[in-house]
Amino acid sequence: MAMSKKHQTVGQRYQIGDRVYRHSAAMGSGKGKTFSTRYGTITEVNTNINAVGAVNYFYMVKWEGSNSGSPSRHIQHRLKKVEDK
Repeated sequence: MAMSKKHQTVGQRYQIGDRVYRHSAAMGSGKGKTFSTRYGTITEVNTNINAVGAVNYFYMVKWEGSNSGSPSRHIQHRLKKVEDK
């Protein structure tokens, strides 16, 4: 049986060394916590298999201008690749 486009696997979108950004988003309803756009570089790629058997890709991102020396972990659908001009 054919899968709908919504349920097809995407695969790994980014590679180590890719420059990405986390776009701004408002979390929660109303005046919840907001996040501004941040730029960073992928330093590591991790995978996790969920209960259904689908592979989720997580990326360790070193953010530009961050005071923290350690990268943070993000799932791939929260990140966008910076297009070179």
